[in-house]
Amino acid sequence: MTAFEGAATPEARRGGYARVVTLAPRLGLQGAAQVTWNVAAAGEGKADVAVRDGASRRDCPGRRAPRLCCRRVLGVALVTLALVADRGVAHAASPADSGLPGWTRATCVGLGFLSAPLLWPLSGGSFDPHAWAERPEQCMTLTATAGLAAISVPVRYAEPAGSPAFGAGSFDWFFRDALRSRSKTDNFLDGGLGDMYLPLIGTGLLLGASAADQGIDGYRDAVTRAVPLLWFGIGGNDLFVTSAKKAFGRKRPYLRFENERAIRDFGTGDDARESFYSGHATTGFFAAAFTDRVLADVLQSRHPDYCLSCGASWTQWLLRAGQAALLYGLASYVGYSRIEIDKHYMTDVLAGAAIGALNGQLTYVWGYRPESARRRAVEPVVGPSGVALRWGF
Repeated sequence: MTAFEGAATPEARRGGYARVVTLAPRLGLQGAAQVTWNVAAAGEGKADVAVRDGASRRDCPGRRAPRLCCRRVLGVALVTLALVADRGVAHAASPADSGLPGWTRATCVGLGFLSAPLLWPLSGGSFDPHAWAERPEQCMTLTATAGLAAISVPVRYAEPAGSPAFGAGSFDWFFRDALRSRSKTDNFLDGGLGDMYLPLIGTGLLLGASAADQGIDGYRDAVTRAVPLLWFGIGGNDLFVTSAKKAFGRKRPYLRFENERAIRDFGTGDDARESFYSGHATTGFFAAAFTDRVLADVLQSRHPDYCLSCGASWTQWLLRAGQAALLYGLASYVGYSRIEIDKHYMTDVLAGAAIGALNGQLTYVWGYRPESARRRAVEPVVGPSGVALRWGF
């Protein structure tokens, strides 16, 4: 007997959607606990929930039956998961949805419920877990990045290649000697929150600028659109970083050059052969690229000349350039911090920076940028001297 037994109900034959989830008695409940979730076919978004629990309402026996207590807790958890899954499937079956495949919409709804404990209070209680399924571009991007993040989990447990794919050339030697600290092997970016500092700064900037420039509606839009894309994108990056580290098996500088102090602090395990490429630099430049583009969109909604190549005034141009310099400067410092403590070569940092920045731009274009802005990204301009093309950045 399986933990759950599901059965379609007659409502399904009348155009509605219904499912009965039966919690088997093997979980320790003194009867079958059934949860029925009905969703109207008209797509009104209303749900009717009925719970029938055959178990008695006695308190958990506690010390006398600890296994029974655990089973009841597990039963509650499984019922909760069943409800979330059924809500996703029911929403995917609604004819009012966008043109996305049903499994994609169901995945987005599921991701919405998983993210709700964080985003619901952050949005002041306005976050709707179903909203992502109504935005095709954001839904596809979130689904792709979540899938990449899930695949990266087992990759982390693989061993790096036995023989390094390449070593260090004169370019890496030069920058190692120029930037490496001779007195320390750690900094605040190597411990604690590590490479999460810049994404947190980016999140704060997006929420603050959206609230200041567009009010409460702009703030809630940032919570439901920009912030999830930022953090899911970081998770998706992890697959590329981890796969490269395992495949290339490049020795970290402190191991290659036998830095005894660093070897004593960092060890010589698998991590010592995962130098290429830098995950810190990838995350930093991804956050910088994505935050820079979204922040510019937010501010440009009220200040149309806030861009680098649209004929802006010098003041607006300098402010826009200063924003990019600040974010990319912080990301560059993250990369420098990895060379400083002898954990990465310059080529590791440059590769991570390039891949992270590219992924940040793609996440913005594919998942966030509104279609109207995309259409006017490149447009003809007719002037007294002829016709030219103008593009926005």
